[in-house]
Amino acid sequence: MPSIKINNLETYYEIFGAGTDCLILHGGSENISTMHNLAGRLSEKNYKIYLPERRGHGRSLDTGDEFSYEQFASDTYQFIKAFKLEGCYAVGYSDGAIILLLLSIENPTLFKKIALLGGQYHYEGLEPYFVKALKTDNVLKLFEKERIEYERINKYGVSFEKFLKKIILLWLTSPKIDYTELKKITTPTLIISADRDIIKLEHTISMFRAIERSHLAIIPNSNHNFPISRPNFTASLILNFFNSKP
Repeated sequence: MPSIKINNLETYYEIFGAGTDCLILHGGSENISTMHNLAGRLSEKNYKIYLPERRGHGRSLDTGDEFSYEQFASDTYQFIKAFKLEGCYAVGYSDGAIILLLLSIENPTLFKKIALLGGQYHYEGLEPYFVKALKTDNVLKLFEKERIEYERINKYGVSFEKFLKKIILLWLTSPKIDYTELKKITTPTLIISADRDIIKLEHTISMFRAIERSHLAIIPNSNHNFPISRPNFTASLILNFFNSKP
């Protein structure tokens, strides 16, 4: 299995396709397999796909520290530098979208265009029902599918329960990007959300209004899982945006 040492941690990744470089960042509590269908649609249209697996997720090593989006962003930046991907296209789903926001604020020229799928800039953007679910005693049952997949591929002996506790703490307390910081993003940005997302619609719209060169798409009759459940439609929106003139 291919891996690279990023910030002194073994990071699993996959690369496939040929053409224009495109980085894809998976969602939190998941691994890169959830992005395979969407990535496949993009690779069919002449994009070379780079899929890194974040620290502690899937087959990538973790430390005992708490998770932070800033650390995830640092890891991703080092991955970009290692593969000389500066100026590439990028797609981020959920936690992956947050990482792209942080990187684009710090370096507006790092990406040619970015697509943010079901992301938020502040933890207060989460729907109250989702926050309540994360605080219940039986929260493990909500992530049964993720547990099975995690235990199937993780080789470092960290329990899924410990991993999930770190993820939930992250979600309940981060990100905390100041609204004014979004105005620093000059990268052409596509924001996609679902009409039944776990992100408040008002929060998504406020992000769209803050990022000057942004476009907004709300997918009807869908939930936060739309990049996985509707990869063809999601890919068509991304491709139309990537292939259009700035």
